[in-house]
Amino acid sequence: MSYALSDMIIEAYEMLGESTDLYPYGVTYGVVDLTTPGAQRLQRWINRAYRKVCSTQLSDGTFVRFRSLERKVFFQPTVIQAVVMASPASNQVQLSGLIQNHGYSNWIVDIGAPNVSSQGSEQHLVIAADGSVNPVLTLADNLLTANPAPGTLVNVYRKWFACSLLTGANYHTNEFIPVDPKEDFGSAMWIYDVQMMKDIRRYDEKTPLYKMVLTQLWPAMFWDIETPSGGWGTAGIGGGIEFDVPPQNGSTYELHYYGLSEALVAASQMPLIPDQFTEMIVKWAVKMGMLRDREWDAGYALRKEFESDMQTAIQDGSLRFEFDSPSLYIEQD
Repeated sequence: MSYALSDMIIEAYEMLGESTDLYPYGVTYGVVDLTTPGAQRLQRWINRAYRKVCSTQLSDGTFVRFRSLERKVFFQPTVIQAVVMASPASNQVQLSGLIQNHGYSNWIVDIGAPNVSSQGSEQHLVIAADGSVNPVLTLADNLLTANPAPGTLVNVYRKWFACSLLTGANYHTNEFIPVDPKEDFGSAMWIYDVQMMKDIRRYDEKTPLYKMVLTQLWPAMFWDIETPSGGWGTAGIGGGIEFDVPPQNGSTYELHYYGLSEALVAASQMPLIPDQFTEMIVKWAVKMGMLRDREWDAGYALRKEFESDMQTAIQDGSLRFEFDSPSLYIEQD
């Protein structure tokens, strides 16, 4: 049986004893009105439960994943060419060609590169940037060349990339990985290097990690990051990836990632997961309502029932194990 949002709201309302403050109907009894406070509260619980089901971790450490939430996107890292204006201190450089108040912490500056496809004489990690029109970047170490001459070309790039659809004058071209606007980035599954025609593997603790390499090379590993050192530099970003080394300018990568569940906003909208898992959404939402009402024992019992039913639903599904980190994939019929 397929559940729409309105069906789940009604079932959760009834399982919670039809509490007055959760009344989800409008003028007509039995017809959900999403503008009522009760329906909106149940809707919030159901959307949280939807995310829970789509990111459940089993007792053996395996994560539940659904093929219907797999996504693919292409992206191209870009190197920005800036120009030295001054060097206020031995570990600072002021550049033109950057964006005011952008925030360049954890970016890399490459001084003396003749063009965006070349390497310069020295690379430094940026640890802070001021808010001036031509930002003053504070570096993690002192410049090797004292007081670089004004007019010296500098490449500015990074090895981490956020997932976002933000564009415009406040951001650089190709600054973000353009993920589907209806989905939040959950985690990267694998990345394909189009130029080198090879997969870039996920970092694991058994492999040496050359994290401080600042020169542009061909990445061999990646890992997920929630927030890089110094922050994203802007709001509205949910995650991203970081390479072991900065990628070459203009390279093309194919990112396969797992998207988090899309919020259910329409009464007729259905979750993008197999039918046998929609009942688990209702149960987790009801558990949240029980905890709100301080029904601790009933909430705990429903949680245990949720975990048991998830295992049963998984056994009814079609399973597929892949990728470096074991993940459980449930394929819809």
